[in-house]
Amino acid sequence: MSNRICQQCGAPLAPGQDFCGRCGTYNTDPNAAGETQRASSYPGAAAPGAQLPPTQYAAPPSPYEKGLYGSTAYGSQDQNYAPPPPPPPSNVPYAGTPYGQEQQFGSLPAAYVQQPVQPMRGFPQAAKAKKGPNIGLIIGIVALLVIVVGAGVFFVAQSGRGTTTNSNNVTPGITSTGPTAVPTPQALFTSKFSDNSQGWTTGNDNGFSRTISNNQLTMSDSNHKILIESLPTNATFSDFSATANFTFMHGDQNDGIGLYVRGDSNLDHDYRIEVFGDNTYGIGKEYLDSKKNGQVAILVNPVNAPSLHPVGQQNTMTVSMKGSTLVVLINGTLVNTITDHDYANGQIALFVQNGSSSNGVTGSFSSVVVNPAPGKLPG
Repeated sequence: MSNRICQQCGAPLAPGQDFCGRCGTYNTDPNAAGETQRASSYPGAAAPGAQLPPTQYAAPPSPYEKGLYGSTAYGSQDQNYAPPPPPPPSNVPYAGTPYGQEQQFGSLPAAYVQQPVQPMRGFPQAAKAKKGPNIGLIIGIVALLVIVVGAGVFFVAQSGRGTTTNSNNVTPGITSTGPTAVPTPQALFTSKFSDNSQGWTTGNDNGFSRTISNNQLTMSDSNHKILIESLPTNATFSDFSATANFTFMHGDQNDGIGLYVRGDSNLDHDYRIEVFGDNTYGIGKEYLDSKKNGQVAILVNPVNAPSLHPVGQQNTMTVSMKGSTLVVLINGTLVNTITDHDYANGQIALFVQNGSSSNGVTGSFSSVVVNPAPGKLPG
């Protein structure tokens, strides 16, 4: 039983075995060669004068051993020898793993490293993963929509703010509706005499009567005085436009019907606009003289007004005051404008007057409305 071992790798050698079966190293018999000869022996080289076996090289090492000890038995012996790489072992779990990583013997030759697999025609390829939504593109679209909508809202807001429209340059596709309607001003007072819920003074007495019926306030006077019906309000009016619809029903040229404006509490000081039974009108200013007697200063002598309707037909009279200016319209026609600085504000009242030449006067009012004075007075 030999106890010889390989001088290169330590593998046991059989009696008479010179070449190691593991690494292929040539080993000399220690009994046949001295220490000096062994030390100078080149691994794998025959000893001087030694008889080489018929085959100079042992079988190449297993790929598991190649590289395990950091050298090969053949690299230094014959550079022309290039043994083909063995096939990869069958226990490699998948082809994509480098061969040497599954074992414990280092890296494998390049021949064992798998190259990328090329697609084969005729076989369906795995579907590519879908890309997620382009967040940047979505944000850009949303921002653009916000800008477009905001611009539209801004344009609409600006187009309705103090824009002057030229009727000769109508925007195509937009129907022109004509001038913008001016809103009706909020009335300061209004009554159509549908009932007496507003508290008009009504009743009969010796020589006069005041009644509300059939949407009319009817006033009669036969005692040759003036019958007054103040508006049932505590308000006084300075600048205003008062319109009354009335009918002179019965009376002569000395009888009248009309309005007091800017009057004091007793109507001692006021302006009086009166329509007479002969289709004339006049304007007077009432006051008290030094003896407290009532006087009338004539501002407009009774004068014919072609726009007046005759006795028995309804007329519309509008009296507007602004500052010291008084304007009178009858049935929509401007009949006079005067200026007087004496009375600045006061009450408004309706009246009928029975003159000295008739046995009575009757008139009716179907409505009365007081509005703020217009920005510009007529005329």
